[in-house]
Amino acid sequence: MGGTWSPTSPPADPGFYVNFEALATATVTGGQSGVVLLPLHDAVWGPVGETVELYSLAEYDRLYTNTDCDARKAVAGAFTGTGYAPGAQRVLVHRLGADVDGGDTSTKAAVTVSGLDFEAKHGGTGGDNLNVAIDVLNNVANVVVERDGTKVWEMEFDVDPNDAVSVSAFAASLAAAQNNWFTVDANSTFDGSSGSSDFAGGVDATDDGKSYFTESELLNNDYNVVSTSDSVFGDELASAAVDYNLEGKRFLVVIGGPAGETIDAACGAAKAIDNENVVRVGYTSLETENGTISTAEFAPQLAGIIAANGPFRSITATHISGMRVATKASKADLRKARNNGLVMLVEDQIAARLYQDMTTYSSDTIHKPRKEFGVIKAVMVHHQIETDLTRAAEGGWIGGANVNTANYRRAVLDGITGYLARVEGAAMILPGWEVDLDDLYDNTGDSIHIKYGIKTSRVVERILNTIVLY
Repeated sequence: MGGTWSPTSPPADPGFYVNFEALATATVTGGQSGVVLLPLHDAVWGPVGETVELYSLAEYDRLYTNTDCDARKAVAGAFTGTGYAPGAQRVLVHRLGADVDGGDTSTKAAVTVSGLDFEAKHGGTGGDNLNVAIDVLNNVANVVVERDGTKVWEMEFDVDPNDAVSVSAFAASLAAAQNNWFTVDANSTFDGSSGSSDFAGGVDATDDGKSYFTESELLNNDYNVVSTSDSVFGDELASAAVDYNLEGKRFLVVIGGPAGETIDAACGAAKAIDNENVVRVGYTSLETENGTISTAEFAPQLAGIIAANGPFRSITATHISGMRVATKASKADLRKARNNGLVMLVEDQIAARLYQDMTTYSSDTIHKPRKEFGVIKAVMVHHQIETDLTRAAEGGWIGGANVNTANYRRAVLDGITGYLARVEGAAMILPGWEVDLDDLYDNTGDSIHIKYGIKTSRVVERILNTIVLY
């Protein structure tokens, strides 16, 4: 006879005993990159209080309409990048309006036409721009929905106004029709007539400071960078970044300042944050082909650039196509910005360019040197490594074996070693890194202690020349 066996109490009887033990996964896969999360502050149409994934501005226009508002400009900026290179691969958007319990605080516009009760698909004043027309001719009902005078939905139904069954079927079919614009009460009674009317009564969500991002939205979505075009909300978002990064959710926040911001105000704002997970761009305004914008309005575009570069490339000296700086910074301004952790835009003969890669971290301690934690690229490397290893651990290593054996610990180390080799190959860290068990602790029982030795790759920011004349 046989069966399973206990390492703490081996069987005494002869037999063939087998334990199945899960070996730690030997591969750590790289997480997502190039993803930006944006709140939609002034959108008046689209899903409220939920996060939607977009791969292009056209998708935003389809779901939220192409109304030229700050929300749309923020999404467009995140996808734009530098103009020479694309920005975010994906943009997660979250239309504001859900209260702390997740409920929609907006009101949906509604209208009754020919006895049928229509309601806008989403809350807000954007629903008031809809019009529904029902034209009944020769037992055919043509239903047309327009938005701002442009047809957005149309369908024909066979209906006999004198036949109750046909009328009921028409109402049910209309209610079941898939569209992004309206819903219909299937129990309302079609009166057989033609009619046309505008939706009315839409009310935008209240913006009371509790409807930006809920904790679940920040913690339960995959992204690399969060940004906002609202300079007032930027401080709240930066504060959330500090809190949630401490909880293990790693991301950068990119924020800017109001139009016409002074260098002292911008540096003061960056200095007050003093955190490696926040990027503050500021000072003056920026001139674009679509008009002058503040650095807060530029922040989503910078977020897209940072997300696209990820842990692989610095933003130092990156040119921004089609943009000029309204007020040129002096050398004293640039020195002040560098000392306070403020990202600046300067201008050369090509276009505007980002002066230097930096976070708002302006402190400098033994355990957190500024040369490491004050650099966006280095912090992105930190985030990537921690996120990838955490996912590998939670996906297989933790709880993956009944017994903490030497082979199991070796398999965990091998998985990490293989991953760091790929990280080195991507020029994220320098050669010479180490990973091993930390012998200062007991690595038996339910805990494994691992120690690392890594050094992130540095960014070339200066080339110093000496030319000798003969």
